[in-house]
Amino acid sequence: MVDAARHSGRLLLIGQCFRFWPAYVKARELVAAGTYGRVVTARFQRYSTLPLWSWENWLRDPEKSGLAAMDLHIHDTDYIAHLFGPPKAVTSFGAGEDPHGFDHILTRYQYDDDLLVTAEGAWEYAPGFPFSMTFAIHMEKASLDFAADGSLTLYPTGGEAEKLQIDAASGYWHEMVHFLDCMEKGTPSTILTPESARDSVHLVAAEIESARSGRPVNL
Repeated sequence: MVDAARHSGRLLLIGQCFRFWPAYVKARELVAAGTYGRVVTARFQRYSTLPLWSWENWLRDPEKSGLAAMDLHIHDTDYIAHLFGPPKAVTSFGAGEDPHGFDHILTRYQYDDDLLVTAEGAWEYAPGFPFSMTFAIHMEKASLDFAADGSLTLYPTGGEAEKLQIDAASGYWHEMVHFLDCMEKGTPSTILTPESARDSVHLVAAEIESARSGRPVNL
């Protein structure tokens, strides 16, 4: 897809919606500003029921969807690379009923310093289990919490907790508006390049390899 877009002179945007989701955008702004010091730990989680609703059940076919790791968890992986840069290695653990893939994956992303970053994605849960996506980022002088109810709260050290105001529109809406703007201007995205999305696919593939082998995978 990247090659086809380049050779045809067309614009390509992959739907990595977390880069446009208001709470995740705000978190990246706070981390980049450095007001609360460097990030010490960060964890990201995304949980869902088993997707049995897809056409001809293609989401349950590991050759077509990559199962939970490649379809669901990849959004957290892409955001982590967007926030911290590419990791040096990944160590992953997986579980699930499908012998060819995982319905639940947990990964630690290794960086040069002592930064501890983990992400967990699962779509193994029974019908009626509520979908949720959350994160918690601890910096030297504050902690940031994105809760399952969609609220984003900053807990500064020695200060009062603050509910941060974020746009109510979803990341899906923001990414589509952004891509329409790119098309109108005839310019590629500066937020999400096709190459960075491709690199996230390779990163998740390394996570799957680590979970299958039981060993860290260097990148």
